[in-house]
Amino acid sequence: MGRVFVVQKPVRRNFRTGAMEYAYDISPAEVYGELITLLENNQSALLPGPMRNILREKLKGFSDEDSILLIGDPAAMANSAMIASQENSGRVNVLKWDKFENHYIKLQLLT
Repeated sequence: MGRVFVVQKPVRRNFRTGAMEYAYDISPAEVYGELITLLENNQSALLPGPMRNILREKLKGFSDEDSILLIGDPAAMANSAMIASQENSGRVNVLKWDKFENHYIKLQLLT
């Protein structure tokens, strides 16, 4: 089974409790593999050098068995997909939510 690299887990404030909580339940992606978060919410895409270094380290060895869950900062999602494709000869699998079927669909992108 592959790994699912979650770009970022968006958070929101629960206005009843005041606590921060994850905005979405991404557990349905676990059918594609272990969930691994690439970037914390405080790691900004406004600092592209440090962000790319973190992504390169965590995506080392990305293969056809792995996928990226495209969620979070758009710049971080784009960087993650580019780095993963560099690791895997121009191929990267991404997971896209199908709101009609209520599950993730795996798509392969080629560069």
